[in-house]
Formats: sequence, structure tokens, C-alpha cells
Amino acid sequence: MDNVELQSDRELFYYSPVPLWIEDLSAVKAYIDRLRSSGIRDFRKYFTDNREDAEKCLKMVKTVDVNKYAMECYGIRDKEYISGQLNLFFGETTYNTFTEELIAIAEGKTRFECETITKSLTGSEKHTLLRWIVPPDYEESFSKVLVSTVDLTERRQAEEAAAWEAKINAALVELSKALLKPDKSIGNLSELVLEYAKGLTNSPVGYVGYIDKQTNSFISPTITNEISEIFDIPKGNINFNEFHGLWGWVLENKKPLVSNDPLNDGRSKVSLKKNISLKHFLSVPAMLGKVIVGQVTVGNSAKDYSEKDVQLLERIAVLYAIAIQHLWTEEVITHMAYFDEITNLPNRRLFNDRLYVAISNASRYRKRLAVMFLDLDGFKNVNDSLGHQIGDQLLVEIAYRLSHTVRQSDTIARMGGDEFIVLLTQADHVDNIISVANKILEAVKQPILLDGNEIRITISIGIAQYPDNGKDVNTLLKSADIALYRAKESGKNNYQFSSL
Repeated sequence: MDNVELQSDRELFYYSPVPLWIEDLSAVKAYIDRLRSSGIRDFRKYFTDNREDAEKCLKMVKTVDVNKYAMECYGIRDKEYISGQLNLFFGETTYNTFTEELIAIAEGKTRFECETITKSLTGSEKHTLLRWIVPPDYEESFSKVLVSTVDLTERRQAEEAAAWEAKINAALVELSKALLKPDKSIGNLSELVLEYAKGLTNSPVGYVGYIDKQTNSFISPTITNEISEIFDIPKGNINFNEFHGLWGWVLENKKPLVSNDPLNDGRSKVSLKKNISLKHFLSVPAMLGKVIVGQVTVGNSAKDYSEKDVQLLERIAVLYAIAIQHLWTEEVITHMAYFDEITNLPNRRLFNDRLYVAISNASRYRKRLAVMFLDLDGFKNVNDSLGHQIGDQLLVEIAYRLSHTVRQSDTIARMGGDEFIVLLTQADHVDNIISVANKILEAVKQPILLDGNEIRITISIGIAQYPDNGKDVNTLLKSADIALYRAKESGKNNYQFSSL
């Protein structure tokens, strides 16, 4: 890991290109639990017959935080204004949507999604995929629920506009459903979109690509050597300053381009090679609002491309853009569910999953593992004297230092508070475990300078080994925890092996 990988989840939340907000549904959960205790079993019937109770629950919802993109999408100026007023954003569908959420909570679900109509504070309506997930540490209380929306309006408009021809309409609906299946990678999405784009425009060649949000470069997994030569476009990652030709014009200007004489088209920055076999060219950008996220391009149809072809390709590009946003949403939500929001390290759930798999492999191949339970010495004093902001910065720095004491095959996780845990997957020799423990002790005790404050802190370590101190996840963690307690009692800033 490096510093970039340890960026705070808070920055990921606030600046994500996906509308996200955090709700506190603890009061709603408690109310549903009281209804269940009173004998209610059929919650769908109950909330259908007792709309006033659904309205009461709606007012219990607290909006804890909203990211920048959600505020822009829904015209929110003041985060406090929307708390308890979700009806402002759902209009006539509020109670139908919220009733489904209440039923999901009553059934013990920690993930929910449904299609609904949302509206901004300016009055504009959007067809939206509403989704939420409860992080593992909040599954009992529902005091933190991560909510996201995906704007499906353009997808719907594209599907409805395709009604001018039944074949095309059916094909676009089929494509739309296929793109939103959860098992699709960006490569599979691009291949699928290209297949439909070529087929529906009667084009023998083409390519589809996306803008990588990390490198801000254009990537097309569908460009072969033949396609590269036909369209005069390089393979691999293409930086924005390297755009040229007609395809580059589309990416730079974010507008469709149709050319039935591409070799002599003046919109190209460079003259196309006269020996390339490109006779007809049609390309459209895939847009999310004003942001370009990809490109769909076809060529060499038997006849000139028409305005209908442009409109059709634009609709396909809309579906491609929504599919890309869907993938981004999945990435953000999955990351926030399995990684710590302060240090960006794996959280308890992900660590337990990895430990379970490691134990299974160790049992099969007769290998040894080690689990280290770590606890900072005196962290509370830092929080009390310098504030929680400095405390959080200290946790990030400690996480960074810990990540440089182990191999990439090992796992470091934050369990909460000032506790960390390490999984060593290659621990056949005690000397190796001791070496890592000493590296951790040495790395942590080095002075840390934060906002002009020099902080000196140490760490205590409890070590449990598989299979000596436990053969399952819970037993190993308990053994390491008991060893940690002995390390604390032994003066702190040391390691102790489990004696169980």
C-alpha cells in the first residue's frame, strides 16, 4: 500500500461522481421492532392499511451527511434543511417507495434497491434507481445507512425514443437490461455495446471505449490491430493531449460527428492516411450530464450514415454511460462497506473473510498462520489533548507505517477505535513473526509531526498462531486479544504470544 491507497473515505464520499448521502434510520428500526414485539407479522399489509404510521416513520429519518454531487443534482444548499423531509425529493411516489424500504428493514435486509421518481428542489423530475446498504458495524442499529441514486431518466427517454422502429426498440431494451446485470465488467460492457452498435447501424467495424477516472485517459478494450489501422487510432491508454483525427474531435468537443467522406473531413486535426480503408464514420460521446465518460464509434456502413443513425447511436451511448455510472456506484458502495472510512484499510468484515479463506488454505496445505492484535498505547490522551481531527490524522499515519512492515500478501485491518489487526499468511517460523512484530514496534514509536505537534506513541501486540492457538476465526481472534491484554499488563510497547 502507499499513501494514495490510504486516502480517507471521507474524501471518496464527498467528491464521488455519484449522488451519495448518509441516513440515520435507528429510530425507524426501533419503531419497527416495537411493532414486531406487539405482534405485527405482515408488515406489508400493516403499512398499506396504516399509512399514517409510514408517514410517522418518514419523519423519523435523519439525514446525517450529503456529498457534493448529490447537493448539485438535487439543488440542495443546506444539508440541515432536508433532514426528515425526504418527501421533498420523492413527490407522489414517496410513500410507495418508503413503504418498500420499511418492509425491507422489517425483513432484516441490509441492502435495498428500487426504481422510483425523484425530484430536485427546483422541481425537475428524474427516474431513479434508489439503493442503500447498511455497513456491518451498524446492522443492529441502522444508525448509519449509505444511500445512492442512479439517474435512469435518459435511459428511459432513449428507450421510448427508439419506438420509431420495433426491432430497434426491442434491441435497446434488451441491451439496457444486459448492461445493468451485476456480473458485467467494463470490458464486457464495452464489447456488448459495440455488438449492438454495429448490428443496429449495419456497420462492419467500430470500437467502444471509456474515460478512466483515475488517469483521465481514453481506454478501449475493443480496439484490435485492424481497428487501430482503420480508424487511425492508437491502442492502449490515450491521454487527452494525444487526441487527433475525427475520433479525437468527438472526445474534445463532446459532440456527435458523422462523416461520409472522412478522408477529406476538415474537422480532423491531422490528415488521415490516404491508404486507410475508412469510408464512412459515425461517433458519439457517452455523457453523464456535462461529463464525458466514453465514446461509441462505428464505420464503413454500406450506405451513408443518416440522422437516425446518429440518434440511435446516441441512445446506445446513453445506456453505456449509465452502465459505467452503475459500475462506479458499485465500486464506491462496496469500498465503503468493506473498508475503514478513516484509514482506508480493510474493516472487520473484510478481515474476517480473508482470515476464513486463509485458514481454509492453511488447513488444506498444512501451513501456519499468525494473527496480531494491535492496540495503540495512549491514543485516548492524543484525542483528549489535541482533538479528534489530529487523532484521525494519527490513525492514517499509523496505518501507513503498518502497511510498510508486512508483505503485500498479508492483511492489515482497522478493527475500530485504536485497534488494528494483522494477518500473516507465511508464518511457518516463529522468527519471521517476531521480526514483523519488532518492525511494527519500531515503526510506530518513531516521532510523528502533525500540524506542528510532535507526537510520540507506542503500540502493544498480542499474537496467536494457527493451528496452535485456534483453528477457526473466533478462537484465533480471542487468543490474540488475550495475548494483547498480557502485553498491556507487561508494560505496553511489547509483544506477547498466546499461551492458550
